[in-house]
Amino acid sequence: MSFDLAFWYPDDADVDPAAAFDVYDRVADGELGVVPEHPAVARFAEEMLEVYPETDAGSPWAAACWVTPESVVVSISWSRAEEVGPVLASLAWDHGLVTYDPQAQVLHLPVSRVRPGRRERATVEVADETGETSGEG
Repeated sequence: MSFDLAFWYPDDADVDPAAAFDVYDRVADGELGVVPEHPAVARFAEEMLEVYPETDAGSPWAAACWVTPESVVVSISWSRAEEVGPVLASLAWDHGLVTYDPQAQVLHLPVSRVRPGRRERATVEVADETGETSGEG
């Protein structure tokens, strides 16, 4: 059993949480061209794999990480999800990426990507620099 997360750079500040599952589903299936390529994705992936190498005996990965120039999809061993998930959300925040949790169908936006007036979208959660979230709405 695994806990999956996806990360990508939003092309504008108005990321629609209802569409996030579609983005996740498509990138998790290996489709390219779903979201724009961005150098922050590669920097995030590099840092993520420095912290949690795929080849390390104590690796938290339940499967190989899927890394493209536009997104990263990871499967974390369920037993490590509470430890690794917040670390990855914090790294994503540092790189200006959104974090999508398909289990809870929640989109976590870095503060720099939230526009005033988005409070009506209760499913959006805003990640702070620690990876902690607070619901918007």
